[in-house]
Parts: sequence; structure tokens; C-alpha cells
Amino acid sequence: MNAVAAPPERMEIRLCEGRALAGSRDIPLSNGEFAVASAMAMYCRAERRETWCDRLWPDRDADAVARLLKVYVHRIRAKFGANDVIVTEGGDYRLNRAVRVDVHSLATLARERSVGLIQLDAGQLRNVQRAFEGIAERRYRRLARLEPSAEWERRFVTTGIDLGSILVDEALRLGELDRAAAIAAAVAALDPYDEVAAEVLIRAHVRSGDREKAERSYRVFCRGLRDELDLPPPQRLAALFES
Repeated sequence: MNAVAAPPERMEIRLCEGRALAGSRDIPLSNGEFAVASAMAMYCRAERRETWCDRLWPDRDADAVARLLKVYVHRIRAKFGANDVIVTEGGDYRLNRAVRVDVHSLATLARERSVGLIQLDAGQLRNVQRAFEGIAERRYRRLARLEPSAEWERRFVTTGIDLGSILVDEALRLGELDRAAAIAAAVAALDPYDEVAAEVLIRAHVRSGDREKAERSYRVFCRGLRDELDLPPPQRLAALFES
């Protein structure tokens, strides 16, 4: 009797957490290997070798970094135990489309939930919690070599705010007021000048019945906008607080 082949392990690049997995196994990528895998995970398309090298090592000798890219790709494939984790097409490289990339799938999940298309189950909420903790602790900064870093920094902050909002709503639904407030504070800390993050914090205080903290958070946010950015309070946030 022929043995039934085991299904391939699911491969993941968890950018929010700064780690890679094959099934339940952590893949111990070095910072350089993780930077290469992350670049391909973030851009989601095949690119010429020279393009990847320019993104990852813009100030280094072209021939040297071309060899370095080949070495890193070889090592990534070996550590995953899968030659097709990075696909070579002519002179182009791309991440296999079967590899799950958390920042993309979680952004889609948050968007679908916000318009009422889905309800999250326990497993999805655990994934949201894990990714949010990774973003709050800035573990995604293992991507520091990736250019442009400011663009992707904003991407992770925005994703973190969306995920934190989900967790605050869930904690409030369960009556876990202290947990909701703690998560909301972590959301606001991601960007003290972000209107959505401020709304999450103020809403958590309002719904827990602590109007004093809600008012204080609103004043701090407005003062920061005025002093640092010379901006007035957003009308939507003012209306939320007044209501």
C-alpha cells in the first residue's frame, strides 16, 4: 500500500511579531534573512534581483549585494525546508503566494469586520491579540533595513490601531472594563496624534462610565494637536465626546 503524503506545512511570515513559522515550528531566521523574507512579504510581487537589492542595501556594492541576496534566499529555503518558499522566475524573485503574511490578512479581517461582513471566532481573536501585542512592542522593527521604513511604520501603526479597536470592543462586550482601558491606552500610545486611536481610548472610558478619564484623554489629545501640529480638534471626535 502506498503511503499517503503528508500535507505541506503552512508557511507564515508574521511581520507584526517579527517571526516566521512552518506549521507550528518557529523558523530561526537571522535579521538579514528576515529582512529579505519580509521585503518579499510586504511587496507581494515578483521583482528583479536588482530591485530587491536596491530596497534592502541601497548604499552597498551592487555585485556584493547580488551575491548576498542569493545566499539569503538559499538559507531561507533551507530553514523552511521548502525550495518553493521563494520562487525564482527568470531573474525575478517573489515569495510563494501560499505563504501567509499576517499584516495583509489581518488588515482584510479588520476591514471586513468594520463593515459587518464577518464575526470573529475565538481563533481569529487570538491571532488579533498576538499581532496587536507584537505591534505594541514594535517587534515589526526587525524590518528596519527595508526602505521606505516610514511608509511601512505607518502601515503597522494603522493596523495596530484597527486590531486594538477590535480587542477593546470585545473586552467591553464581555464587561472586562480594566482590560478594555489597558488595551485602549496601548492603542493611543501607538500614535498620540491619531484621531482613530484617540477615539478608541475615549470611547473605552465613556462606555466604562469613567467620564473624568474620557474628558482628560480628550483634553490631552487636543492639546497635543494644538501644541505639536497646530491643528484644531477633529469635529467627529468632539461630537463623540459631547454625546
